[in-house]
Amino acid sequence: MKKISRFALDMEALAQDPEATHAPLLVDGVRTPYKLEGVSLVDQYETESGYLIFTDCDCPYEELTFLTLLDKGFKPLHSKMLGKFVYVFPSRTFAVQRIDVDDGALVVHGSSPQEGRYRVEVADVWTWRGRRLGVKAVWSPT
Repeated sequence: MKKISRFALDMEALAQDPEATHAPLLVDGVRTPYKLEGVSLVDQYETESGYLIFTDCDCPYEELTFLTLLDKGFKPLHSKMLGKFVYVFPSRTFAVQRIDVDDGALVVHGSSPQEGRYRVEVADVWTWRGRRLGVKAVWSPT
């Protein structure tokens, strides 16, 4: 996996709708027909199968991190929310502190020891449509 910087979120569209939870995707400054969940771009990587894009909701009270796999044509193939349930709220929290590349996978560290870390890989996953290319994320405590 290789870290890249060709994607962005359309901040003008987000400024027009402050309540938005999805943002239009820009590739090399050109708007695509796709929207990603989240309003802040965290990081991006190129893989053999496509691209992995990390986004979040940019909210200090209910931090959510989303991981989206895009194909080579920039179409979203699969997405996953990283986090674990919080005791009081029906939400899942996980804020990315750092991402390390480890032998074809990404190790995503949370901002606190309670959030743990995820090992993220592009692999065949089971969906309601059957087995297809997607994101496999396995949580472990720090």
